[in-house]
Amino acid sequence: LREQYEISYFTLMKGVTLRAAVFYRETRDVIESILTIDPSGVSVTSFQNIGKDRSWGTNIFGSVTVKKIWTLRGGFNLRTYNASGIVNGEVLNNEAIQYFITLNSTLTLKKGFKVEMFGFWNSPRATLQGLNPAFSIYSFGVKKDILDKKASIGVNAVQPFQKYLNFSSELEGPTFNQRSDFLYPLQSFGVNFSYRFGKLDFSQQ
Repeated sequence: LREQYEISYFTLMKGVTLRAAVFYRETRDVIESILTIDPSGVSVTSFQNIGKDRSWGTNIFGSVTVKKIWTLRGGFNLRTYNASGIVNGEVLNNEAIQYFITLNSTLTLKKGFKVEMFGFWNSPRATLQGLNPAFSIYSFGVKKDILDKKASIGVNAVQPFQKYLNFSSELEGPTFNQRSDFLYPLQSFGVNFSYRFGKLDFSQQ
């Protein structure tokens, strides 16, 4: 169950869009992943309703277009984590500040070429038992419109300078203290082709 109170502001000017909001959110029966150790010493991760989370936060989104050829969009979310609950019979509390940032850019060049970039950055995520890892992803791409703009062909790269994402987490309880490191292969390079069939028309006949 969630209750949220929010004040927001939105403005649209020539080439610029901006939305900003502040909020207070109270969530009961928060669902989190919980690590337990069974009598044989095996760790088991499951999801449980652990208690309450009261948080303050803000989110900001903006978009700007420069000379009709470059569009830059970005978002920023910041919130507190202030949770309390009962895990494995123990009363736990934890507080943290968390953020999430996104950035997207499109540059339109001559002869149908476009250069695109995307990235996001995620702070460590707090739980009642500790911290889950921070991570970020970024990608680049170049594409060209062909066949009278009915199709496009391009190349893209995801994490071109980093082969693995490293996820490190630290969790603890009355009978354990666990640190884990997980490497996820995300680096990729590709060629893509798209073709648009027909035309959508929702106007009344």
